[in-house]
Amino acid sequence: EMAMERHEEGSGTYENYQGNRVIGVYRWLPDLQVALIAEQSRAEALRAVNRTAVLNGAISLMALVAAGAVALVTARWIGNPLSDLAKTASEIAAGDLERTAHIERQDEIGTLADAFNQMTAQLRELIGELENRVQERTSDLELRSAYLEASGEVGRKASAMLDADALVREVVDLIRDRLSLYYVGLFL
Repeated sequence: EMAMERHEEGSGTYENYQGNRVIGVYRWLPDLQVALIAEQSRAEALRAVNRTAVLNGAISLMALVAAGAVALVTARWIGNPLSDLAKTASEIAAGDLERTAHIERQDEIGTLADAFNQMTAQLRELIGELENRVQERTSDLELRSAYLEASGEVGRKASAMLDADALVREVVDLIRDRLSLYYVGLFL
């Protein structure tokens, strides 16, 4: 009607003469004194747009699911080794010095695991050295205690015996036995 009454051209959505919603394009042709009108039902015209919108929505949903899956895999790829390393650290802190971190990666997590294993090895070595020192000191103290005990016994025997020859033999035997020596000699 616009094209016929006003002699205009344009486009729009409207109800056609049959009462259907249509999208139309119209143009007035002044030489012929007619309007050229092209109409298409709105549902048919928007079918491609709707199809494209559904396709874009599906692609967006798939991209979102894929991004979520990648994020989950990445989080596990980083988180699981760190969790294992933390568990190993807790077990070592609880006293299990034979534990090592088993992470065979060439990234920062692998470097951290290697450093952790080196630290644990140094700790084991240090504790081993300390145990050896304690053992050596304990043996030294036991030997000194045995010497003092033997000296005390020799002193008691010497004060109780009056025979010098018997005293010498008794002292030599006592020193050999108490100090676990192979040979003891007494030079006068």
